[in-house]
Amino acid sequence: MSPPLPLRPALIAAAGYKSSYVPKTPDEIKLNHNESALDVDPATKSAILAKLLEEPWHRYDDPDGLRLRHALARATGWPEAGIALGHGANELVQRLMWALDSRSVVVTPSPDYYVYTRAAQVAGLTVRSLPLLHEGAHFSLDIEGLLQAPQGQPAALFLSWPNNPTGCLFDRGQILQLAQRFAGLVIVDEAYFAYSHATLQPELPSLPNLVLLRTLAKAEALAGVRLGYLLANVDLVSELNKLSPPYPHGILETVAAEVVLAQGERTQARVAETLAQRQAMAEALRLMGIESLESSGNFLLLHLGDEQPAALEALAQAHIAVRDLGRVGQWHGCLRLSVGTPVANARAVAALASLFPA
Repeated sequence: MSPPLPLRPALIAAAGYKSSYVPKTPDEIKLNHNESALDVDPATKSAILAKLLEEPWHRYDDPDGLRLRHALARATGWPEAGIALGHGANELVQRLMWALDSRSVVVTPSPDYYVYTRAAQVAGLTVRSLPLLHEGAHFSLDIEGLLQAPQGQPAALFLSWPNNPTGCLFDRGQILQLAQRFAGLVIVDEAYFAYSHATLQPELPSLPNLVLLRTLAKAEALAGVRLGYLLANVDLVSELNKLSPPYPHGILETVAAEVVLAQGERTQARVAETLAQRQAMAEALRLMGIESLESSGNFLLLHLGDEQPAALEALAQAHIAVRDLGRVGQWHGCLRLSVGTPVANARAVAALASLFPA
């Protein structure tokens, strides 16, 4: 008999990540992962490739990510020493979990981005989840509930703003109140801030426990490059970087970010087009009698009730992949629809029209 593997029990007990997306047909439309529907334009790709040709490929890239952090500091106005880099924001979530005291309680609203809970469980941390408060289609945070972390235990609060999967932009005062009163780290995931135009960055200098997560996978359309970052106080970033492996970034991430971040007007144009498409799709669905929550992200949460299974089947028949939330507690009958191209959105609306004739 082989000896038992010397692995942590929390790792063995945790479920492995399995993507919800398995392509079924060559023409399948992806409206399930909240990526940018609009790719980086050919001219920008050419500029990235031309710059890559000038780089030495036989050398490790900048060991401290100084070039990347410099580009992000220029784009955000936050000092380089207060920026940490990761292969997507998910890696930074994992790094934060590993940095926390092993006795820590991770507090998060429900529903929220599932990676927070999964990463905490893999790290062997206790998770405390509190349902969102809701009245009709209006959702809000249970502020007092979230603040009631167990006495005597270190804690960290993780939440997305706007919330994923609802798209709700909780009141800024509520988020700020949490950051000011929570007895521990407060990690606010601003993955969709380019669409919501809401950020707590001005509050960072006065709140040393506040961490803002960002990504270049959404508005900047670099999901395939895998680059995330966080903004926080310099001392915290210094500690988090101890968990970073040597030479953690390649020249592709560095060059792609430098070129795209220098072209902010193109990112703004993609955002404007996405917001226009989101509004048009929400209106088309409304005319069909389908309720969608007011969203501040690049996606919509649809309330379909008992028609949800039939809607999923109709979308699947039209070769459209969406996010099924129908088995998540209070979200029975819901699905999340990312904003796609005009053609993709029209196909989704047409697929649903067979069930919800105007």
